[in-house]
Amino acid sequence: FINSFCPNIFFTYSTVKLIKVPNTSIALVHRLLQLLIFVYIIGYIVIWKKGYQQFQEPHGTSIIKVKGIARENNAFFIATRQTITYNQTQSICPTALADKSFCNDQNKTLCKTDEPTSSTFGFFTGNCVPSKENETIKVCEMNGWCPEELSDSM
Repeated sequence: FINSFCPNIFFTYSTVKLIKVPNTSIALVHRLLQLLIFVYIIGYIVIWKKGYQQFQEPHGTSIIKVKGIARENNAFFIATRQTITYNQTQSICPTALADKSFCNDQNKTLCKTDEPTSSTFGFFTGNCVPSKENETIKVCEMNGWCPEELSDSM
């Protein structure tokens, strides 16, 4: 009855090796499973639940920390993230003790003018000044973002 009513393609089951099994019941179960999966995806997920409109918040992060002055020659710099360090301005100040840029009035060789600081927050001015963290210790003066991130005076 069913074979005469529907085309033969619905009642033939093919495997990966393309073996045709002329068994109506196996082919019918196969096509019914395909139909159920199709109805579930189109009818329930897409139409009923509006799955195409749903989204999920991402739960991953990717962070890179770049230190230094945002200055480029003949280029345009685009900041993609801003970290606010309160009371930090671009000015002249002593380097942080953590930089180990120690000096004294007789030996200013570490404080070479216009050389980048070891923390790369600025450039040395060439002066040897007392540290803000410990006034008895002299450190190199820098022109850059003050106070430095490594400084206790933040």
